[in-house]
Amino acid sequence: MQPATGDSPGFDSGSRRQPTANTLQSVARIMAAQGKDEHCEIVLLRLVHDLPQYAPAYNELAEVYLRAGRVESAVRVLELGLEQAPNDAVLLNNLGLCQVMQKGYEQALARFTAAAACDPADVRSRCNLALALGMLGRMDEALALYQQSMAASDAHFNLGIL
Repeated sequence: MQPATGDSPGFDSGSRRQPTANTLQSVARIMAAQGKDEHCEIVLLRLVHDLPQYAPAYNELAEVYLRAGRVESAVRVLELGLEQAPNDAVLLNNLGLCQVMQKGYEQALARFTAAAACDPADVRSRCNLALALGMLGRMDEALALYQQSMAASDAHFNLGIL
């Protein structure tokens, strides 16, 4: 039987390993859930710096910035993520949402279109594309897109909100 004091070789070797992207992301999520966004930001900045190809970190860092009302910072971090993963549908979609917040509907339309092309099965991108079309006054196109993803009554309700 091995001692439970941490003297086993497996325990010691694990203590010297660098944390994985998933571990850092989990730590960041715990901090965010505890309302510690400043600490969450630090962990996510480290993750983006150390593992720039890990796209989920950019999305989570953008969320931290949005909670703080820092839309421009969210846009910048999502754009950095897209430099690493230009066809990431989630990054494209989230950048489009930031552009909607900034009333940049044409830019948002381009991002949602790209996101929908990258992942045609993703309903969020299509619905957000319909949102951008509606905000641009292109109601017939928006309705047609909404109806691909939801009941006609829900599609008309969404247009009524726009």
